[in-house]
Amino acid sequence: MFRVVLDSPIDNPAQYANLQKGWYIEHEEANAESEQLTSQVSDLQPPFFNDLLHTENWSDFEDYTYYLLRLLGIHAVYKIDRRRQRGKADGFFKFKGLAVIYDCTLEQEQREENKSQQIYNYCKQLETGMIELDGKATETFSDHEKGSPGEQ
Repeated sequence: MFRVVLDSPIDNPAQYANLQKGWYIEHEEANAESEQLTSQVSDLQPPFFNDLLHTENWSDFEDYTYYLLRLLGIHAVYKIDRRRQRGKADGFFKFKGLAVIYDCTLEQEQREENKSQQIYNYCKQLETGMIELDGKATETFSDHEKGSPGEQ
């Protein structure tokens, strides 16, 4: 445990007075020092992060998403075989008490409208507590927490 002792009150700057509690990011004007730091950080960053952000190839995007999940520590992620997935999810994982069906898409315009049937199907799979991973294997997760799109 620790204790903070302030010598004097800290004024809340006017530009923050109307903000709700939480974390905020301030974007500063780039200067030589920040550009150098950014350059150093990008030297340490795996190249696939940039590829993930800029790829227009759906197959690469699915692979990079899978790699990102693994890097985040989700090692029991199941990537669904591309040859068998048309209209199905791209992958599935359970993490602690959470079950997640995920689908990657590069499409930005009318994404929800174009994917609404798939989203409905995924929600139904979450409700049943079972997903078919390939032609032979299924995974059950009825004892896991499931969320629907739009839930907070």
